[in-house]
Amino acid sequence: TPRAHVGAAAGRVGLLVTGSDKARRVRAALLGALDPLRIPVQLVRPAEDPVWIVDRAAASLLEGTT
Repeated sequence: TPRAHVGAAAGRVGLLVTGSDKARRVRAALLGALDPLRIPVQLVRPAEDPVWIVDRAAASLLEGTT
């Protein structure tokens, strides 16, 4: 779980997510409403957009979205 103060201080943040058990969280983090109490990664606000490295299983609920 990321810490907000680390994300705020970083110029670039990379997030590595693997496994089908993370698919709903990835979808919520990227496409859902802002709810950092439920989805702590939304607290990360680096200077540049974060880089998401997501395996096929974790990205399975993103198919068909742009």
